[in-house]
Amino acid sequence: MGLLFLVGTWAGPLVAGTIIDDATSAFSVTNGNPNGHWTYGYETAGGNPFIPYTSHSGNAWLGNIGTDATPAIWKNDSASVAYGVAPGQISLHPGPSYQPALLRWTAPAGIAATIQINGQFFAGDTGIMQVGVIRNDDWVSPLFQAADSGTFSLTTTVATGDTIDFAVYGGYGWGNTPIDARISATTTTGGVPEPSTLVLAAVAGLCRVSRTWRRQRQRRIEASA
Repeated sequence: MGLLFLVGTWAGPLVAGTIIDDATSAFSVTNGNPNGHWTYGYETAGGNPFIPYTSHSGNAWLGNIGTDATPAIWKNDSASVAYGVAPGQISLHPGPSYQPALLRWTAPAGIAATIQINGQFFAGDTGIMQVGVIRNDDWVSPLFQAADSGTFSLTTTVATGDTIDFAVYGGYGWGNTPIDARISATTTTGGVPEPSTLVLAAVAGLCRVSRTWRRQRQRRIEASA
C-alpha cells in the first residue's frame, strides 16, 4: 500500500498561540525578499516610499546607490569582527544621501492586537548614526529612538498588514550598525492549521485507514480458510 505526502508552504492565517520572529536567525539572501514576515529595504532621505531591495551579493541585500552598494543589510558569516559587526550579527547601513536602511516586519494574517518588540541596536562601526523603531512609517512619533545604539523593549498594537521598521539613518560614513530584533505576538484563535498540524493529522488518518484495511484483509483470509 503506497502513501503519498505533499508538504508545501502554507499561506493561511496563523493558529492560536505565540509566534516569535527573530530577524537574525531568519535572515537570508536565498529565500527572496520579502522573507517570511521580514522585508529588507530602504526609504528616500525624506522618508517614504519603502523600497525593497532587489539585488543581493554574497550575504548582503543591496540598494546599489553608493559606490559601496549601500544602503544595505548583511550578515557577518565570518569568524572575525568586520566593520564593527561581530560574527553572526546582521547589520544595517544607510545610503550615501542618508537614505534610511530598514528592516521591516509586517504583521501576518490572524495576529492579535498586542505585540512585544525586544532587541538592541549596537554601536557597530565608528560613524554615529540615528536608530529607531517605527510603526506604520510614523517617523514623527517613533516607538523608540536613540543616537547610535540602544536597547528596546516595547509593546504596541497592530492589525494585519501593519509594519514595524527597525531603522538606521541620519548618517552615512562608517555607518554599519548591528541589530538584534525579536517580535513576539499572540495570534487569534481558530484560523487555519499550520502545515505541521495538517501533516500530523494526515498521518494519523492514513494510519487508521491502514489498520482498517489490514483487519478486513485478515477477516477475508480467515473466512476463506
